[in-house]
Amino acid sequence: MYIISLSPTPPYRSGLSHYVLYLYSNFSPLHKINIITNKDSSIFQNNNVTISKTFTPGVGAPWACLRKILAQERPDILHLHIEYSFLGSWLNFLLLPLFMIILRSACRSSKIVTTLHGVPRYWPIYYYLKRKSRVSAVSKPIALVYTILSYISIHLSCALSDAMIVHTDLMKSALASFIPHSMLLKVHVIPHGSYEPTNCTKKSRSNKNSIIILTIGYQRPSKGLKTLLRAAREVSRRATNVKFMIVGARIQRSLEREEKMMGNDIGARIEIVNSFLKDEALDEIIKKADIIVLPYEDMFYESSGALHRVALFGKALICSNVPRFRSCLTNGVNALLFRPGDYVELAAHLSRLINDDSLREQLSKRIVESFLHTRWKIIARKHEQLFLALLNSRHKGITKGR
Repeated sequence: MYIISLSPTPPYRSGLSHYVLYLYSNFSPLHKINIITNKDSSIFQNNNVTISKTFTPGVGAPWACLRKILAQERPDILHLHIEYSFLGSWLNFLLLPLFMIILRSACRSSKIVTTLHGVPRYWPIYYYLKRKSRVSAVSKPIALVYTILSYISIHLSCALSDAMIVHTDLMKSALASFIPHSMLLKVHVIPHGSYEPTNCTKKSRSNKNSIIILTIGYQRPSKGLKTLLRAAREVSRRATNVKFMIVGARIQRSLEREEKMMGNDIGARIEIVNSFLKDEALDEIIKKADIIVLPYEDMFYESSGALHRVALFGKALICSNVPRFRSCLTNGVNALLFRPGDYVELAAHLSRLINDDSLREQLSKRIVESFLHTRWKIIARKHEQLFLALLNSRHKGITKGR
């Protein structure tokens, strides 16, 4: 099977770029894969994976990719990875149907599969724009127009695809609100893959004289750093054996902004790792943590790469009750959930876990049990099975989704 994939790869600042690396590296070596990606890609090809460094992210990226595809052997599968900023621009997302019409005409023998990594909804877009805009009054009409155009774009893209993949049942339910049932049969739920630590890094008991609370990720206002810092101050007033670790990029700038808002007195012991780390280095930090906190505040219907990066390490998790987390976590069963932005509730959850070793151990065990079926090698097999089913049904109509 010959697969052409369109997606950014590192150092492009998106969880999608890492998703693609993990996915295709777990495909069978019997398949030939060509990833058409950004010109500054830092990844290397291997025996069955070719890297075509083609585009600069932005409005011209889809057309550079199109020229590259047309210059090559037609693939069995064209796999498009779609996020809100498709190939570096929100405009590309809205113009996706036009791009796919040309692809469909040029690659008639190929099966087109789109993975939709996020489903736009009005209120999440509105709050995102309100946070970004200095004139909040314009956020509602812009959000409404963008949502309508996004729905049209996704509807047409689904019609032009042979199959569409989403990561959660909640995402599929969101699609069901604006695409017809007959088209929904093309939509397949394949979970986001989970990173599987090696045996030597699976678990490490940290120094019990200190509880390490970790958060990871590229810092944006929507990642809830303010909420975490305020909770950290509350917790540190009652517990002196706690250290907070914040790992990711753009942390220092976000931290300085929050320190100003909090009067330059966070009052907690905090260690900052302000950079992207290689897997081995990040593994070492995760395994030393006792509690992992993901305090996101956006309401986008998508999956969380950060959650799937840490789940199989078996650490007690506290996450905000937003769609990306509640779609795969249950409060009190495999994680503790709190209202987004509620630092008092987050502080209460942290204090509870700091003082309850048995609850930490229980949540740690259950989170691993919940995510074992999403290991990358299993997710890669699910993709391969779908692709092969599409190729085997060229004359049998649409393959039905779950």
